Amino acid sequence: MLWPHNKSGFWPHVVFIAVISAIGITSSVDTVPYEIVAESKKTKIRIGGYDYSLEGRLFRPEGEGKFPLVVLAHGACGKRCRRNYPESRLASPAKVFVRSGYVAYTFNRIGYGNSDGYEWNDHKPFGRTGGCRKQNYLKAARRSGLEIRLVIEALIRQKLKYMDPEKILAVGQSGGGLAVFGLTEGPKPHQHLIGLKGVISTAGALGGSCARGDYLGPRFFNENMIEAYKTFGRASNTPALMVYAKNDPRTVRAASWRDAYNESGGKARLIVLPDQGSSPRQGHGYFYKSWSTEAWKPHFNAFLSSLGLPELH
Repeated sequence: MLWPHNKSGFWPHVVFIAVISAIGITSSVDTVPYEIVAESKKTKIRIGGYDYSLEGRLFRPEGEGKFPLVVLAHGACGKRCRRNYPESRLASPAKVFVRSGYVAYTFNRIGYGNSDGYEWNDHKPFGRTGGCRKQNYLKAARRSGLEIRLVIEALIRQKLKYMDPEKILAVGQSGGGLAVFGLTEGPKPHQHLIGLKGVISTAGALGGSCARGDYLGPRFFNENMIEAYKTFGRASNTPALMVYAKNDPRTVRAASWRDAYNESGGKARLIVLPDQGSSPRQGHGYFYKSWSTEAWKPHFNAFLSSLGLPELH
């Protein structure tokens, strides 16, 4: 099937998927899934002049080989939920990748769970971006993207025998989905992470507490989000996939973010899935849940195939 395309080769419009089988995207992988080996693995990063130890979990296939690395980044939440943030939040999609021949690493970002953070220890503030009065999404994405980059570089320095440092994928959910676009920019313009093949943003956004569920209303500064995507599009040549559910309130703005990124020189595809779950909250958090896997997996596979990476079982 031929997809509509523009000069850059990427889809110029939102693709609404009513029935997955109707568009004919299936995985060509029929091999036996890998068994999974999981272990706790902290990473240590230095940022803003301070050292942070971040809790994490590494999942890898059992057996010999050098496998691509996928790093999964979670979203943001308020102070109340950060202290008890579960390390296992992204375990379900991580295991989908590992069964298909990836090394997957999930971690709690600065200030979440048992990771070091500014909320309840001696570390100085990191990541504050002015709150709802300023909604500085460019600054937020850059800071979180730098965090992901430093975690990836820490893993590469360990020279893990089963990991291929030349094949790296970053996947983020919600605030983590915006952060992976910050990762594509690099700490300086065009200083890209070597080995990064692509990024996937699932329900990528920030500003939920500001918008209060109404992303078309005046409380959400969409012009600030558009400016962030324009900036990343100008600086990045990393292919990106954006996947949202129709019943996520953020989805009404997703096309404007995709357009801002692409019109500035980026390369992003946008997919809108049918409703995931029965509520806006489930529509936003679908990626965490195993019941959603068959909805997003075919679209991940089309993207992974375009990058020369293994498709998912």
